[in-house]
Parts: sequence; structure tokens; C-alpha cells
Amino acid sequence: MPFDLGNPIFEVALGLAFVFFLFSLLISSATEGIAAVFQVRERKLAKGVERMIGDKVISDAVMQHPLVRPDTTSTSWRKPAYVSPRNFSLALTQILRDKGTGAAPIQEVSNAVEAATTAEPAKKQLRGLLEEAEGELKGFRQGVEHWFDDGMDRVSGWYRSWSQLITCLLALVVAIGLNVDAIRIAERLGDNTALRTTVVEQAQATAEKEAAQPGEPKTPTEAGEHVASAFDEVKALNLPILWGEGNDSVHGSTVVGWLITFLALSLGAPFWFSALSKIAHIKTTGKEPAPAK
Repeated sequence: MPFDLGNPIFEVALGLAFVFFLFSLLISSATEGIAAVFQVRERKLAKGVERMIGDKVISDAVMQHPLVRPDTTSTSWRKPAYVSPRNFSLALTQILRDKGTGAAPIQEVSNAVEAATTAEPAKKQLRGLLEEAEGELKGFRQGVEHWFDDGMDRVSGWYRSWSQLITCLLALVVAIGLNVDAIRIAERLGDNTALRTTVVEQAQATAEKEAAQPGEPKTPTEAGEHVASAFDEVKALNLPILWGEGNDSVHGSTVVGWLITFLALSLGAPFWFSALSKIAHIKTTGKEPAPAK
């Protein structure tokens, strides 16, 4: 039996995916805003570099190096949120050479490693990189780049864990605080044909717009603008959300609806954008025509 793309159930699913995407976008923007305000990326990067090197003096010198600093013209030092492996390697090598003594550049680096108060595990790693370089400074820098990449994988894991925790907390706040009951929304979409049609049209338009203009906020101001924009889009849908306007009743299904919303929003904006795009694409293209006889 062929599936009817005009079936209300299909359109309700598209509408719910759209609502989840908008609220996930709101949460994602809020998370990025919090990260920017509290410099979470910068702090975790600095922490990762310090753990790698094991020497706070050297790690601070690396993070303040002109090759690493995001703005060398400013008198106030701001920690970088990103460092390229090449610049990290060049900065660390130069700092070690300045601290070391020796006739050859690689010997300067080796002497500095031995003299540093670096934690033993980090010192062993640097010794291993020196041995692998076989007396070549270029080989040592390449080894440091790979070492840095491995360390940044751990830093990225720390940030993802933090981001997921904030996302879940905000998802809970949104589900209950803004009274986003997935069951009530689905029922309203199923009962109101005009509303369902409007939401479906906006969902398809938003899927095309987001696909053409992807990107996440980079500053607290941009994050605030994203939050305000997503919230305005949600309010414009005239769905049974927020407290008041006949949405104050709380019963058993309301709690279940909040739970569904919480779990859905915890999946994040990328998940719901992908789902929204796929459902909207199916809705737009429809079923392939049968081949001509």
C-alpha cells in the first residue's frame, strides 16, 4: 500500500520535527553563548596544553606566544580558542630552544626538556619525540604536531561532554519552563488542518534556508540574536506552548509530553536539522512516478 505524503500523520511528524529543530536551535545558540561568555573553549584548550606539557611556565609561555595568541596587537592577553598544530609546534620548539643550551638546535631542545620541571609522563613523550626525530629539528616539530593533534582530541571530548550536559539542562528548562508538551502539540496539529498546513510550509522554507546558510554563532551577541530569532519563529507558529492562554492544565500526559520533548531536544540541533531536511525533501519531491510503459 503506497504511503500518502498528504497524510496528516506525515505532516504532523514534519511539524513536530520543525518544532524540535527550532527549540534545539535555541538551546544550541544559548549553549554557544554560555561557552563564549565564560570562555569555555579557551579554558579547556589552555588546560589541555598544560596537561600535555606538564610544566605551567612553559605551557603559559606557549599560550602567550605571538604565533598562538589570537590578537597580538592588544595589550590585554586573551586565551586563544583554537591553535593550529603547526603554530603550536613552532611556538613550543622556539621556547624550548630559548631555554636550552647546546651547539645544535635539536640539542638545545633536548637540554631544555631535561632541565624542565615537566611531569614525568610528558617528559617521556618529549624524549620519545626527540628520539624519533633522529637529530632533525624538522622531524621533532612534525612529531609535536601529531602529539598536539592527539591531545586536542581529548580536549574536544571534554568540550563535547560539557556541551552535552548544558544541552540536557537547557532541554529540561525549555520543556517544563516553556511548557513544550510534544503530545499536546501533536494533537493540535492533527486537529487543525489550517495550522498544520502553515507549519508544514514554514518547515519546508526553513529547511531550505538553513541548508543555504549554515553556521553557528561565534560571539555572545550572535548567540543572542540566534536565540531571539528562533524564539520568535516558535511564537509565530501559534502552537499550544508557553504558560497561559489555555495551556495551564497539567496532567499525566503533560508530564509524558515534557519527557518526550526533553529527550528530543537532548539530541541536539544537528540531529533535528537532518531529520527536518529529510522529511521536508520527501514531502517536496513526493513519490517517484512509475516508469512509462
